[in-house]
Amino acid sequence: MSRLLVIALLFSNNNSTAAPQITQYHNHNSESPTSCRQHTFVSSSNQVLSGKKTFSCEPHWTKEPSIDVIQTLVVKHLHLEEALDVSFCAEGALNKLYAVDCEKGRFIFGASLPVAPGVKTKSEVATLAFVSEKTSIPVPQVIASDSDLHNDLGFEWILMERVNARPLHEV
Repeated sequence: MSRLLVIALLFSNNNSTAAPQITQYHNHNSESPTSCRQHTFVSSSNQVLSGKKTFSCEPHWTKEPSIDVIQTLVVKHLHLEEALDVSFCAEGALNKLYAVDCEKGRFIFGASLPVAPGVKTKSEVATLAFVSEKTSIPVPQVIASDSDLHNDLGFEWILMERVNARPLHEV
């Protein structure tokens, strides 16, 4: 099953009226059967996923998460009174991670593209809780999260402790 079909099925099966509607647009170049197809997904919060790749869709960030908003969210949820340092840490296909250093310790703040609005972050939080409860694998404790795209950041996000462990791909 193609990624586009999977994404379409995810959104068509979501009965929540609070979830943004995703619209798919195709611009097909008909000059060549192997030409590159442009796919764009637009959520109701005007965030855009687009990609240019033959026979598939690759997400791209068209708007950067605001460091100032991230700092405000971290201060609020960690109940901080002193300054903190937030810096870009890493990027994956669907997430951007930011390192947070403050008086209370080291944390990770993750922002996600709206590929499964309302579901992706809730699933990550539930998975971390499950792994923590049922295994001895070190996983970060979730401090706060927001799976609503209509928040101050404009993206789903998660704030969690930073775990001193080796990444799975190194093990």
